[in-house]
Amino acid sequence: MLSVIRITSTALLALLLSGAEAAILTLSCDGTVTNLVWHGDHKPVPVTNMGLVVNLPEGTVTGFAFPARIYKADDVRVEFKGENGNWSVWGSIDRITSTGKATTTSLYPVSMHSWDLACKPVKPLL
Repeated sequence: MLSVIRITSTALLALLLSGAEAAILTLSCDGTVTNLVWHGDHKPVPVTNMGLVVNLPEGTVTGFAFPARIYKADDVRVEFKGENGNWSVWGSIDRITSTGKATTTSLYPVSMHSWDLACKPVKPLL
């Protein structure tokens, strides 16, 4: 008899990120992005279905204009940062709550954005 095991997306994310260090995980994230530089009230703007790829074998996170390097990964968080000419990104993904936070900056045109994301896996382990 074949049994089917269902795993919730949060449990699957925790399993893939904490137990399989040779994982490539594709995430879909919803949340907000807030412009921290320009005039105005700095209201968060909704973000839906933003794709992030956590590639533990290569040590990269992609989804913020260019790949960022993972500089720390443990049982609780994956932390990343990167620069590409005039752009930079730094942030983290919480392995327990499946949330992500990041800050992106650009020197020209001058911009700084804060990202608050809730993510779920959308693609099986490769």
